Amino acid sequence: MSTTPPGTDRELLGYKLARTNWYQRNLLSYLFKKYQVTITSEQWVILKVIASSPGLSQTEISQRSLKEKTNVTRILDGLEKKQYIVRTRSNEDRRRFSITLTQSGVAVLETVTPAVIQGEASLHKVLTQEEVKTLKRLLDKLCVGIQSIT
Repeated sequence: MSTTPPGTDRELLGYKLARTNWYQRNLLSYLFKKYQVTITSEQWVILKVIASSPGLSQTEISQRSLKEKTNVTRILDGLEKKQYIVRTRSNEDRRRFSITLTQSGVAVLETVTPAVIQGEASLHKVLTQEEVKTLKRLLDKLCVGIQSIT
């Protein structure tokens, strides 16, 4: 039984955060197509994590990207098929793979960077610099609060 009065679900903070995230991902998808880049926003996040720390394992990528391991595996499979990443079996632990970008992976990140910058600039057109600063602070505070509960 729901404790939320009927018709107010769209006023819940969780709904508003999910809706904003949906619009943000769609904005990136639109911009990626505009820049003729054939990756998704999820793939972009994973590529950025790998680029910042080459040689991570799938588990480490999952932790850093805040994505479920099964989703990371699926995303990595797609990136490997596009030849943007290489999985190399670890010599120390045969169950572990070290993941790095290929030259094509580096190139796609370089190509998509202007789209990401354009997307970020679009957000700054809607909010003032002070509002952006406040929103980031509040989102960080919310994350810390949620982590303290779970």
